[in-house]
Amino acid sequence: MKTFTWLKPVAVGVIGLGLAGCATNAGTGALVGAGAGAGAGAALTRGNPAGIILGGALGALTGASIGHDIDRSNAYYYGDRYYAYPPPAPPPGYYQTQTVVQNPDGSTTTYINTYRSY
Repeated sequence: MKTFTWLKPVAVGVIGLGLAGCATNAGTGALVGAGAGAGAGAALTRGNPAGIILGGALGALTGASIGHDIDRSNAYYYGDRYYAYPPPAPPPGYYQTQTVVQNPDGSTTTYINTYRSY
């Protein structure tokens, strides 16, 4: 079987990204899920390209959904929005209070309130 000349560099790049991960759990979940789904699709359809693509797509969606839930459970709430990482320090004259809450499922949520001192 002939190996395409572009296949090896692409495979090395994909494996490198898979080992490095992404900035959020949703991105990492999508990457891992796509790889696992493509592998499962290849095994179930005996190498049919449509099965590989469909398996990769479904795996990416599933992995991203699971990673998103993990990101939300470890989120920082700032105002009415949530962030995966804490926001930057406030400007001079403003102060922040952080309240860390232990959720029933074992995750933590950090609420950040910013106020100005007069």
